[in-house]
Amino acid sequence: MHKMLYYLRIFLLLIIFLIPVGLIAWLVSSRLITSTNDLGCYRCNVIFISIDDFGAKHSSVYDSTLPTTPFLLELAETRAVVFNHAYTNAPWTLPSHTAMFTGRYPWTIGMNTVSDKLSSEIPTIFTAVASHGYDTAAFSDGPFVNPIWGTTNGITTFQGSIQYKDWSDVPKLFTDASAWLSNRNSKQPFFLLLHPFGVHDPYGAPGTSEEITPSDIVTANTQASGPTEQEVTRFKNAYENAITRTDASLRSFFAALDASPYVKNTIVVLVSDHGEEFNEHGNVGMHGINVYNEVLHVPLLIILPNGKARRINQTVELRSLPATIMELVGYGSQHAFPSSTSLVPMMRGKNVPNQRILSGTDNSKAFFLKVYGAGPEKSNEENTSATVSLVKNTARLPLFTSVVQGNLHLIKHGESNFELYNIAKDPDEKDNLFKTPEKLTFEEQERLKQMLFDISAPK
Repeated sequence: MHKMLYYLRIFLLLIIFLIPVGLIAWLVSSRLITSTNDLGCYRCNVIFISIDDFGAKHSSVYDSTLPTTPFLLELAETRAVVFNHAYTNAPWTLPSHTAMFTGRYPWTIGMNTVSDKLSSEIPTIFTAVASHGYDTAAFSDGPFVNPIWGTTNGITTFQGSIQYKDWSDVPKLFTDASAWLSNRNSKQPFFLLLHPFGVHDPYGAPGTSEEITPSDIVTANTQASGPTEQEVTRFKNAYENAITRTDASLRSFFAALDASPYVKNTIVVLVSDHGEEFNEHGNVGMHGINVYNEVLHVPLLIILPNGKARRINQTVELRSLPATIMELVGYGSQHAFPSSTSLVPMMRGKNVPNQRILSGTDNSKAFFLKVYGAGPEKSNEENTSATVSLVKNTARLPLFTSVVQGNLHLIKHGESNFELYNIAKDPDEKDNLFKTPEKLTFEEQERLKQMLFDISAPK
């Protein structure tokens, strides 16, 4: 009898112990399954499309009154997760893509100037997925997203040229990428990078009435009276026409993807590195020289297999993309991007706070006008491997810095010149609230204190 009671007690204790352990194990496994299956899928393919120089304010996705991007608007309304307030960490191509590909602030790893090269010691999203057995390929035109600058470290197959005369761009870039997809015979997952440069200046086909040459850009930005209304309209129309042509090529590319066997296990990330100025702050057809809303606010759409359309209103930074991608394909806990914060919780609808986005640039208007004045042929020939230097971990805060969080945008230039804007009410940033702090709510004043600290301390 005593033995029976003894064994009964042991049995009951085991049950009491095993039930919670089993429940915990089930919850953990369910969460792991959810983390890879409810949004992405384990070892999904990834297509990363970075459309150079594509400001959010020029897309139908962010302004439905515009006719510029009907296909992207269709994606936004039917199957894409759209980030309404995505911001780049730099207003020009090289440092912006550095942030997107490494999850780090570009100025902390010496990626500030046209002569900087990314160290091979710094992991990229491409080296990360390659370490998990992914094929990697890129089709890229224009400078900076190129092996010469190290930004494509980890890419095995690369097609592209920094020489203006060799740019294929749209629609050929997308056609070539479609052919690469259809000709694959590997069962390995792939990561495909597409970087079309056709939206970037010079605008319009050479020799046509729409053409805007580098000389036109220099003239418009150096005349004493500033850009004329007619120049701004002409430049902007040519720019937006280029966006529409790219949108049409995207429609064709997605049609090919949707008809392929990859449609059920491929994630598409569609983004831009920066926007363009059209006289919001005195310049036209330029970027890289300041950090106002028109150059920092960029499109960000993530299309998931069998995904549902939704919009996310929190402010987010492009530096979050490596961690986001790694979590979507099932490696969230193993990724090599500790500085990059995944956007997956937001995509799941969790109440996640606005991200605080730091951005900056070291370039002056005089420098960029010199580059434009040289023309695309000469400036790109100068940006070759002979002139690119390897810079490792050279921390230097940019000359022109910015912090965005929620509706507030704080800008610093020089040692003590500050501007503050409510970008929700004032997207063109005309009313500098730094001069009238009494207009801020108590919560905004408290947030401003933290932003002032962030903007003055290199990360």
